[in-house]
Amino acid sequence: MNIYKSNINEYNANGIKMLRSSIFRKHLKQIGIKQHFGVPDSLLKDYNSYLSNECKRDNLITANEGTAIAAAAGHYMATKEPAMVFLQNSGLGNCMNPLLSLTHSDVYKIPFCMMIGWRGEATDEPQHMVQGRCMLDQLDAISLPWSILPKYEEQLPSYFKSIGSQHAIIVRKETFEKYRPLTEQNRIDQHKLSTESVFEEIVKHSNKHKIIASTGFNGRLLLNARQNVEDETIDFLTVGSMGHASTIAASISRKTEQSIVCIDGDGSIAMHMGNLLTNVQANPRKMLHIVLNNGKHASVGNQDTGMENTNLTALALTLGYHSATQVNRLEDIEKHLTMVKSGLHMIVLDANAPDPDIDLPRPIRTPEQTKMEFMKNF
Repeated sequence: MNIYKSNINEYNANGIKMLRSSIFRKHLKQIGIKQHFGVPDSLLKDYNSYLSNECKRDNLITANEGTAIAAAAGHYMATKEPAMVFLQNSGLGNCMNPLLSLTHSDVYKIPFCMMIGWRGEATDEPQHMVQGRCMLDQLDAISLPWSILPKYEEQLPSYFKSIGSQHAIIVRKETFEKYRPLTEQNRIDQHKLSTESVFEEIVKHSNKHKIIASTGFNGRLLLNARQNVEDETIDFLTVGSMGHASTIAASISRKTEQSIVCIDGDGSIAMHMGNLLTNVQANPRKMLHIVLNNGKHASVGNQDTGMENTNLTALALTLGYHSATQVNRLEDIEKHLTMVKSGLHMIVLDANAPDPDIDLPRPIRTPEQTKMEFMKNF
């Protein structure tokens, strides 16, 4: 059953007809590309949602972007068919090693295609502006041909004729038509915690702690909870560096007697899971690692992370965390926050994913201003 509800064409803010995901995929299949690997992106979220709902067999969301390159290489070696790797341009850093040492034309010369969301092309958040400025130079530096995806469906046949055996398709904002699945995507599980109430509880009981929040919705949800109670505490909101917030926190905790709390997400954990081992080896003095496990990449359209059924507490304990506990009640969050113990500890919260279209505040300070204010604590 086709669950894609589409108008003939939607128009973006500039009056340009937007691409339908089904039409784009049809042209990909005509050049031999069916399989997709990658990490979802906000500029690609409608195409990512289309794949997740209608092309599940040909779509694998990977832990990070470098892993997607490796998966595409394995797929080609098994099938002789090139694959598509999708990502936000911030993920290019994770791709560089396999792009240069695995797929590169001077090494194994593996055909593949990339589909990159161009954050930072126009006015954007600071971390995206940096990546947006240097993205095309990065691709040129590694000799990977690229082109910008046209926004008119009529141009697609000639465009795809120009795609070589290795190519990066650059996707601008407002390229894809909004995807509307007819089935409910964000069902609320009454047995799980509300994400908003979790952050309210953290703010209520964290006045003695210094908080580092991971990128995406976590930092903005924390900021929202602070603003709702007119709390002017400065937290370190990690606006980029997905997967690295907990190691920032662990490294801080090595050098202070203050209680350090890191608020993390399951997608961030998955992206750099090896950082859990680094956190243990850092031997933090007093750190609580809070992980919201909702099984979704919430800020880019609630795509699956694959982590919902992962036993994170068992993993943390195996790697050497002093304690790791599954928490299902708000009052248990209070208990853990009011008694942060010496050493490295984790609590994992099964929470419902927030609405991907939720209106959340963004930091008004620059990242450097946030850093300087936060460092006054030490």
